[in-house]
Amino acid sequence: MKNFLLFIISFVLLFVILQTASGMIITALSPAAVGDAWSQSAVLPQETTVSGSIFTPVITLLTGLIAAAAAYFIQKKSFRETNDVR
Repeated sequence: MKNFLLFIISFVLLFVILQTASGMIITALSPAAVGDAWSQSAVLPQETTVSGSIFTPVITLLTGLIAAAAAYFIQKKSFRETNDVR
């Protein structure tokens, strides 16, 4: 049970950290043109639509895989060290 809890906690923390970091990187790489947006705001519809890139699911899957692999190695290393102490 300890193995499972350590894995889940590590996975969730790493996933949140990697998702936040990738979101910050994607946001930094695609700056908004505020001047153009402001001048076109009068003709835009009042409804908001959210659309994503084709890479969005790929980035989510990739960060999930990296987080799962790192959590697995953290869990294995942690319990290997506790078994060596005995």
